[in-house]
Amino acid sequence: MTTLSGILNHKIVAIIRGAKPDDVLLIARALSEGGVKHLEVTLNSPDAFTAINKIASTMEDVVTVGAGTVLDATMAKEAIDAGAKFIISPSLDIETILATKQAGAVSIPGAFS
Repeated sequence: MTTLSGILNHKIVAIIRGAKPDDVLLIARALSEGGVKHLEVTLNSPDAFTAINKIASTMEDVVTVGAGTVLDATMAKEAIDAGAKFIISPSLDIETILATKQAGAVSIPGAFS
């Protein structure tokens, strides 16, 4: 199952915002045990790239991790390098979408909703 089809099938992406990197695995495990398969770590969280990497490297067979609050292409690339499989942005930024798609990840832009 692809990342996009998984998100569309499960219909839930849990948002992890503001959690310390030391706590993200506990949170991710609890969400997974509750049936949530897609997790978004917002980049305005403390040491978000480390948190994404911890989830991606430890739980890749159980959950799919992505990055949220991605404001530009550089942030998208760093998140994908850390292990993010999808990028959620609060706005429509063409460069971010292109960088995400070039890296083989899913881009989910918003409109300041």
